[in-house]
Amino acid sequence: MPSRADRIDQSELASIFDYTGFATLVNFKTQANLVENLSATLRHSWNGSLFAEMDPTTATGAIFGIQGPNHLFTTAQVDSMRRTFRELLAGGDAMIGIYPVERSRWASYVGILTGMEIPLKVKRLLESAKKEYTEHRDVVEERRKSKSAGLRFDLDPSKRRSTTDKSATDAEGSRASGGAASPLPVRGSQPQREFERVMSLIQGLRGETFSLDEFISYIRGELSITDDQLILSSIIELQDKGYLAEIERNKYKVI
Repeated sequence: MPSRADRIDQSELASIFDYTGFATLVNFKTQANLVENLSATLRHSWNGSLFAEMDPTTATGAIFGIQGPNHLFTTAQVDSMRRTFRELLAGGDAMIGIYPVERSRWASYVGILTGMEIPLKVKRLLESAKKEYTEHRDVVEERRKSKSAGLRFDLDPSKRRSTTDKSATDAEGSRASGGAASPLPVRGSQPQREFERVMSLIQGLRGETFSLDEFISYIRGELSITDDQLILSSIIELQDKGYLAEIERNKYKVI
């Protein structure tokens, strides 16, 4: 818009967007006969005229166009308004355009603030998301521990192997010393038969992946095995013999 006083040109408008950070609009309008002091009106409307919940004092760049009837733009009023902008935007790059109108019932301003810090609402959303993520992670970990303990199934194969190796070493040492070896669990005919059935079943599943729950349900349904402990024992043995690979936690691939 043309103006006989300060005006905002295109290069100034473009320059404020060089400041990185959040941006928002500012917009305020009131009846001109209610305005006695432009700077007082600006201070009064400052926070309520923002388009977003932000701290305007953190803005690095600002540009404002102010419009109203001629009598509002005396030299004293304009100087006072500029001081107010410098105070509200301490250290910011503030540019002002003044647009007197010969006859107008309204006084208004519109502006753009750029280079601001993260809005309070976004901060709260980030904090809430972090809290929910932490709570979710704790719940998942607790369920994993409960499931592992309830099924008596060690989900870490390296620990299971080290425990098995230690038991075998202890038994061998006992035999070498002539002492009575601790009895090792012997796979009975029933578990062995069920294992062979499970191994036969997975021959046609090479390359497919299952979660632990899906695998147990599939074996139970296909082979009518009602004892989940037998199924878990078979899964452990299949993993030990190299027929299954744990590609993720509680997720297996038939190989």
